Amino acid sequence: MGKLRGDNVLYKLFTNRLILVGLILLFVVAGGCWFYSWNVQLPEETPAEDIPVSPFGFGPYPEIPEGYSGTAIPWQWDEEKLAKLEEGLGVTFEEQLRISELFARVGIKLFNEGIEIYGITSLDSNGLFYPSEPNVVYAEWKETTDSNGQVRRYISSLMGGAGLLTREQQMGYEPIPDWIEVRSYDEGIDPYEFLGLDR
Repeated sequence: MGKLRGDNVLYKLFTNRLILVGLILLFVVAGGCWFYSWNVQLPEETPAEDIPVSPFGFGPYPEIPEGYSGTAIPWQWDEEKLAKLEEGLGVTFEEQLRISELFARVGIKLFNEGIEIYGITSLDSNGLFYPSEPNVVYAEWKETTDSNGQVRRYISSLMGGAGLLTREQQMGYEPIPDWIEVRSYDEGIDPYEFLGLDR
């Protein structure tokens, strides 16, 4: 009988609408308080720093490694330097800055890969970059035939490694030493491909 009475009390308690609504509100408020206290404890997002980016769409500037001196860093140039450079350029000033930034980005990446360079040049005709590395030259070759019918291969155009090759070596009269690496112009670096950038 006591069991029935207890069951009856619970039955009445849960069938009473007012009590039922009160219990639901209690659970909703308690759950909301718990969620709110949990959400304050989440780490607050720190505002993103103002990271300087390329005006040419190349993304954030790379970090300049300690000891790097392979190329100029155009995004560090002050207004005075920029004003001097703007005078008398063969290309537009914006184009010069774009190329200079690509030189610096390629140079920094090469440096980070352990390749020492002393500068970079480029050819307008193919858009490739030619880093000046120790004991490396870039060459275009041609052939000529002398009066005896002997074919002589010679360097018609040369970039990098200033002073590495004698005139006789360039003209094909003497062999090029093994410690000098001669690359073709086609082996230059496509800066966009090398850096993973869109043109």
